[in-house]
Amino acid sequence: MHIFSMAFRDANAYNNIGISNTGATNVANLDGGHYSYSNQALQSAGLKPGQPFSANDFTFTWPNVQVGVGGFDNYQANGQSITLTLPTNGATTLAFLGTSTGGTALAQENWSMDHHHHPIH
Repeated sequence: MHIFSMAFRDANAYNNIGISNTGATNVANLDGGHYSYSNQALQSAGLKPGQPFSANDFTFTWPNVQVGVGGFDNYQANGQSITLTLPTNGATTLAFLGTSTGGTALAQENWSMDHHHHPIH
């Protein structure tokens, strides 16, 4: 899974480039085969660097990176833990905006929202 946006995250945690300019895909490598999303197609669909957008009643902010110069724009998950700070008391939902490459993406239900490890279902 590649995560392009989390509601609260450290942008420095991004570790992969998955967006490139049309015709210049050599700077991105979303899937290990130098395939990527077209910056121009994403922008024409309303996804613009640093700008908020909504999906399924959640608001995300698209990565604010300059495409084509090698800036990381997504987090390539591979069994790592991502530490998030609880943004709002009483929050019950965590949303990711992501994509999958090279196989099936599996969701795991071992999430916790705070230091008490209350699971999200």
